[in-house]
Amino acid sequence: MTLRLRSIASVVSLGFLITLTSAQQPATQNPPAPHEVDIFSYGEVDKTCTRWTDGCRNCSRGSGSLPDCSNIGIACQPRATVTCFGRAPEGGKPEETKQ
Repeated sequence: MTLRLRSIASVVSLGFLITLTSAQQPATQNPPAPHEVDIFSYGEVDKTCTRWTDGCRNCSRGSGSLPDCSNIGIACQPRATVTCFGRAPEGGKPEETKQ
């Protein structure tokens, strides 16, 4: 009798385990909306901005086609939006920093 109860308990436990694990499906993430801009492409979207940030990294227009960006901090969580904090003067080229 004990063997029969153990067998039944094992089958029921296995059934619950299969049901629980099959119900857990990985969450599907929606692709980013087209209006969301990556920090590395923000300079192409806003041509008047010379310096921008996502809260962790600061970028500025580089001499080539890619921006110059700082490294991200080890515990920093970037914001979803990119913010411009430096604009080119109207009617002229962006200011160049003297080194």
